[in-house]
Amino acid sequence: PSAAIPIKSYCPDLMVMPILCKDKAPQFNSWVKRLHCVVIGPGLGRDVETKDIVSKWLEVIKEQRIPVVIDADGLNLITEQPQLIRGYKDAILTPNIAEFCRLYHAIKSEQPQKPILMPSDLATLSKELECTIVCKGKIDKICTGGITVECEVQGSNRRVGGQGDLLSGALGLFAHWAKDSKDSLPCYIPYQNVAAYAACAVVKHANYQAFHHVTGDKIKAGRSMITSDMIGHLGKAFTDTFGCQ
Repeated sequence: PSAAIPIKSYCPDLMVMPILCKDKAPQFNSWVKRLHCVVIGPGLGRDVETKDIVSKWLEVIKEQRIPVVIDADGLNLITEQPQLIRGYKDAILTPNIAEFCRLYHAIKSEQPQKPILMPSDLATLSKELECTIVCKGKIDKICTGGITVECEVQGSNRRVGGQGDLLSGALGLFAHWAKDSKDSLPCYIPYQNVAAYAACAVVKHANYQAFHHVTGDKIKAGRSMITSDMIGHLGKAFTDTFGCQ
């Protein structure tokens, strides 16, 4: 909670609620009915009290049947306590390869097959947890139950620290949109796969644009690119991907 004021000062665009402590955590319960999706993990940390609070929040989220995207330190919590989301079909996990291997080992007590990220491993984990897995990499692999799709949209030669945070945020938005429109989807296509593919495609395209972008006498960011360089390209990446504003 003490970080709230510095974060607000750093970026006034952010709405910051200092509720990650036991005496203020119950405020979340009164807000959750107004939420369309929850993203858990980026910047969460691994404090024991924080984990306890988030575990309780997940129960509230499940009661409301809203999508939840879990990334970063949120995945460490799920690796330790997979029962928190097991069977919750509106949960979407976004591990990288290392996080996927840790989670797979925690669930199956064995390592994935080689090469890493065989479709069968992805499907196994998704079926075991009964949720969606989005495994990030050069090719993003998405699986809900036994239905797998790959996002081969070109990124760049640099995947920046914090890019996963952009993906989880974008996925939160697309998860709400896709679930809200799922009645218009073919019955065999999970809305989670649609949302995940859309988010992966937009973020990968923004990564490519930021890496190669040149304006005036400014050279392209290239290998010096950071996450904030990508943010300004998300709008155009969305338009390029979907052909609309």
